Amino acid sequence: MAKLIDMPVDELKALNSHLKYDFIPPYEERYDLYIPYIKLADFNQKYQPADLQQIYKVHTVVSGESLSKIGKKYGVRYGIIKDFNNLTSNKLSLKQKLIIPIDAKKKTARHHTYVVKNGDTLISIARLHNLSVKHLKRVNNKTGSIVRIGERLRIK
Repeated sequence: MAKLIDMPVDELKALNSHLKYDFIPPYEERYDLYIPYIKLADFNQKYQPADLQQIYKVHTVVSGESLSKIGKKYGVRYGIIKDFNNLTSNKLSLKQKLIIPIDAKKKTARHHTYVVKNGDTLISIARLHNLSVKHLKRVNNKTGSIVRIGERLRIK
């Protein structure tokens, strides 16, 4: 953003001390970023929204996950996730949100299968993998919402 409006990064950071990282949280639909009024015209002319899903993923930690498992899921080394989220230890909390930087050059649409466990629903599986139920149904050629224990679902 600083480059876009031709402003020193430190000055932009000073105006936006509410930001924990050097980016706007990708899981927010709207977010306030403060820029000087005299730079507003530059911003309006040059800004083009990026598809943040191609740059960052927001992962919500579920039971049994570790930084290593999460890293393997996204093809990112766990140390990068740890550094990117300013974590001082490898311990994670349930429902903790982690920002996962995605290398746009890598293929992000990796395929793997998920074996349905007792208590799973399409909704819970979709949430676990940050997908929509509609997408999960389409990838697996499902018309209904019923899943059976032991069933293998493609995750894309």
